[in-house]
Amino acid sequence: MFGICYGGFWAVAAPMLTTLHGVGPTSAGLMGIPGAAGIFVARPAGRWTDRAGATPVVLTGICTMLAAWLFMGFGVWLILAVVIGAMLLDCGLRAAMVANQTLVNSAVPDSRARGNTIFGVHVWCGNAVGAYLTSWAFAHFGWLAVCGVAIAAMLIALLIHFGVLPVGKTPESASPAP
Repeated sequence: MFGICYGGFWAVAAPMLTTLHGVGPTSAGLMGIPGAAGIFVARPAGRWTDRAGATPVVLTGICTMLAAWLFMGFGVWLILAVVIGAMLLDCGLRAAMVANQTLVNSAVPDSRARGNTIFGVHVWCGNAVGAYLTSWAFAHFGWLAVCGVAIAAMLIALLIHFGVLPVGKTPESASPAP
């Protein structure tokens, strides 16, 4: 879900800025500067994960990314909303990624490299799916549809986080052994 939101944004950021705000490719490329805000979040998120566990950090990341997309909905009218949204998006993603990577490493302590590889492949698959979905949404329905796709992904992430949508559980593993 994180990749859908993150990869989805970067796939359509330049065309959106050009179409809605008349920004050229060089100026659109400058969106990477506020989008790099997450580098300042990674270390504190790691410390917080070490102290409190991954759950509150992941939840904060999800909520921050959801807020980012709510902000970016106003990007139709205000370019500043996109700048602020890009900052929030990257901060939320970095926090959640640090916490999730900690979970992966603790789940497979004897094969961290394999766990990180599988984690990375899933993240990039999410980015690819996000790029496809948001590109299609932007081409057919515009920027607000892109925001809708990303907000839906974050709402699904919240449902998964709270266990409403169980992921990776078979009927046998979901029930306790007799």
